[in-house]
Amino acid sequence: MGPREAKQTRGWIGVACWLLILPAKGARHFDLGVDSGLIDIAPSVLGPAGLLFVILSNEGRLKDLTLTQAIAIAGAIALAAEFAQLLPFVRQLYTFDWLDVLATMAALGVAALVSGLIDRVTSRG
Repeated sequence: MGPREAKQTRGWIGVACWLLILPAKGARHFDLGVDSGLIDIAPSVLGPAGLLFVILSNEGRLKDLTLTQAIAIAGAIALAAEFAQLLPFVRQLYTFDWLDVLATMAALGVAALVSGLIDRVTSRG
């Protein structure tokens, strides 16, 4: 497996993360026996992680970004989305929560580690 396959793997992981947001949001309306706190932060974990993977899979203008640069971009976008929930017109639809901010940052860290593992595995092949 080479660099091209690594980018494709990151892209598929990113899309999978984003697609999993929908059932996570839907699960809020059902009692699945899962801690509601986990269900509530799931979009704040899946969204930023998916964004980082998609950025790292990019073949266009973003293809030469370092992992650190990609984390900075994904983090800025994800945190802007979280803090936008403090705006009055957004606050009517969404509730700001510091736990979501922490989940966003943790998700970016875990996604960066997974991306590093993908690099290690693909460099061996």
